[in-house]
Amino acid sequence: MSSLLPNAFGLSWKANNVPGESRSKAMAMQDLIDPRQIDLFDAIEKLSGLKVASDIEIPQLAVVGDQSSGKSSVLEAIGRFHFPVDDQLCTRFPIKLKVRPAAESQMHFSIEPGLSRTAEDKIRLQQFQGSLSSMSEFGEKMKLAAEVLGVRSTAGPESPTDTPGDSLMSFTDDVLVVEVFGPNLPLVNLIDLPGLFQAKSTTQNEASKETVMKMVDKYIRAESNLILLVVSARNSFHNYAGLATIQAIAEKQPELTDRVVGVITSPDYALSPAETLSILRGELDSTNLKCRWHVVRNQDQDERKRESLLQRDEREEQFFSTSRRWKEIPKSQRGIAALVATLRETFWAHTRAALPTLASKVRARVTAVESRLVTMSHPRSTDLARRQYLHGIARKFEALTREACKGTYEDEKCKELHRVGQFCRVCERFFPFFGDDSPESQDRNLRANVRALSKTFASAMREFGRTKEVGDRGDDPQDSAKPMQDVARNTNVIRLSKPYFSVQINVPGREDAPKDEPATSQEDVIRGKPTLQQSGQHQEFPAQDVIQKYYSHNKPEVVDRKEYEEWLAAEIPRWRGSEPQGEASEAIYQRYFEFQSWKWSRIAAGHLDAVWKAVKRFVNLALNAACAGDEDTRQALQRYLTTPRINRLEAMSHRSMNDLLDCHGKGRTGFYDSFVVDPRPMRQCTEEIASSFAVLRSKYEGENHQGRPGDGLALDKIFGLAIDAVGGIVAAQTGLGGLVGPILLGTVKETVLHNLQSGGGRKSQRIEVVDPQDVTATRVIKHVEAYYEKSLASFVGYVNSLVVENGILHELPIAILTQGHIMGESEAVVEKIAGEREADVKQREREERDLKTMKDVMEVLEGYEERYERFEDDM
Repeated sequence: MSSLLPNAFGLSWKANNVPGESRSKAMAMQDLIDPRQIDLFDAIEKLSGLKVASDIEIPQLAVVGDQSSGKSSVLEAIGRFHFPVDDQLCTRFPIKLKVRPAAESQMHFSIEPGLSRTAEDKIRLQQFQGSLSSMSEFGEKMKLAAEVLGVRSTAGPESPTDTPGDSLMSFTDDVLVVEVFGPNLPLVNLIDLPGLFQAKSTTQNEASKETVMKMVDKYIRAESNLILLVVSARNSFHNYAGLATIQAIAEKQPELTDRVVGVITSPDYALSPAETLSILRGELDSTNLKCRWHVVRNQDQDERKRESLLQRDEREEQFFSTSRRWKEIPKSQRGIAALVATLRETFWAHTRAALPTLASKVRARVTAVESRLVTMSHPRSTDLARRQYLHGIARKFEALTREACKGTYEDEKCKELHRVGQFCRVCERFFPFFGDDSPESQDRNLRANVRALSKTFASAMREFGRTKEVGDRGDDPQDSAKPMQDVARNTNVIRLSKPYFSVQINVPGREDAPKDEPATSQEDVIRGKPTLQQSGQHQEFPAQDVIQKYYSHNKPEVVDRKEYEEWLAAEIPRWRGSEPQGEASEAIYQRYFEFQSWKWSRIAAGHLDAVWKAVKRFVNLALNAACAGDEDTRQALQRYLTTPRINRLEAMSHRSMNDLLDCHGKGRTGFYDSFVVDPRPMRQCTEEIASSFAVLRSKYEGENHQGRPGDGLALDKIFGLAIDAVGGIVAAQTGLGGLVGPILLGTVKETVLHNLQSGGGRKSQRIEVVDPQDVTATRVIKHVEAYYEKSLASFVGYVNSLVVENGILHELPIAILTQGHIMGESEAVVEKIAGEREADVKQREREERDLKTMKDVMEVLEGYEERYERFEDDM
């Protein structure tokens, strides 16, 4: 007899003539799978042989329950295969029954090592495999498997505590796989898991309990698994460990109840028939399983030894039909046939629900393989082919580098043809999304990084550039002796990051956000995951470790003004030349300036190192993106092209920096002489200001001739502050700021205060300006400090513009890797970089085969999606 089972999807299942017990086995297994699933499962099974998609499996049935609840017996009745009669060992490790259709009947066994195994153990266990001529041999093979797995027998007690010296385990997460092939068999996976237990014994300690619980929990949580929950009527409902586990997981995963089917065994030995009936009616269980509970009668040990599975079905039917108590249970809930029918419908419903996820996974794998084939789709056996391949890499690298150096951060538009919402490697973003502040993402915004470093450099030069400074700013003299790491930690000493670069966003309700939250990815930003800043964390830009490593230096030594002048006055004679007596030599100006600016080279070198570190991080990221996963070519490009060119460009930047240091750091007169000042406005301003303040002083004393003691000192202080304030306006109006401004203001202040303190308030008195030839230590300090300020500003500007901007950012897109470089390289170098290896050829062929298989599977999945949607619309 043959039958054809039609369905709404245009699929069919053909069952051949199968007599007796064999027919019972085949039809029972056929009944477990809905005919509409056959082509779908067959298509998904093709993925199991592909390395790229081997983790995508068909939905499988996992049997969960307490020890001695009758799990193995139920699985026997469903799968129509006898497990060993002594099933105490069956519960020591999972058993997976993989049923597959085939022209000839075959049975094979093997071991899938668990995650807890070492690499050596995995190799050893994978060698345990073989064939079975009949299921009667299965019991012996299970004992051999237990020995190989190192699982102890039930007869030997184990230590009540875990000790490293134990040579045998009670339970293991290794899986014994039994593959059954034959005509008329469907494609399905059945998994029998070790039973849960509560009490400990000499053969099952606390560690055994935790091992079993972890295994069961893993299989229950796997969304692709359909769960068959088996409980025994011999026990009270409230003592079911398996049910308690399901309930606990369902609290966090409510959708779990859609894929759990409950079944009660041993109704003929029920502890409380009334309680069992209450469960079957849905009155006692609060789990709210989508499917009603079922009840089956299992064989006892004697019946299993002497009766066939067909006789088992007949005895079960007789029990439910003759028992008055159980006759009231609907036929759809009692017996193995009813359970198989429910499993079939649940399997199909679960498969339909999982279909979009399956299709999405396969699409993602197809996209990944297609992206990899972009780099290897064309053979590179000729020089022209190799250069064409490298041209594509160089073009993308050049484009990314140009965007990063300009600061526009625009990605190339993808020209590949694919569905809206799908992404390929070509259209994968390189530059980060707005709000993505992860370190790697920020490394891609090169110009932003370099600008932040340049601003930090300017602050560091202003903060740490001098060797000595007059202590009139309220600084702690002891700060000057602090080491660099202390300076970086002291917010009162280093003021680089907080006022300029710190970014902190406090979001209500996120004050207690964890401090070690992982970096945010581009996908997280799109999906609305809070960034590090949005989570309330303090983000410094540049990072504090960069500031501490490259921009933290000793503070200037703070000294008293009088002590400072005396120190310099003592140094002047030591540098005498041919100048007249009382004059300072040219050498004293130059050496004093060199002394004040000797830290410039260290600060500038740290800045250049920081910039190049940022540049090299960017180059690595850009090269990775351009090579699109071709690691061999990327490494070869680094070795032969990019690294030598980066080293050359870095050396040129250091040479430019040294030239600037020679110009600005040694008091070169050419730079000094470029500032030409007309002395007449200076003399005129000095006289006018001094006269004005002298008249003001005289008027004040005339009106307050009976002033209190100390008024003179207070007045001197007031006039001193006024001179400082007005002096800035004068300098701005006369254009004498910068180099000459400090000299002018100092002269004005000295002249006015001298006249005020010496009673020079008479209008008729003429104020004499100090002769510029009377060079003193004070005058040397003024001139050098004025020159220092102007040279400092110029030096920082030239470093950031000439060395960094022009010498690095401007050159980077054209100096590292371009299509012109590829054209100019010799054939030998090009072959070393892009020559195709034999392994590459084999990999490309394998990827092409895998891609074809996955596209075939994808076609089946999309056909199911389309037909299912149309079927639902018709309904």
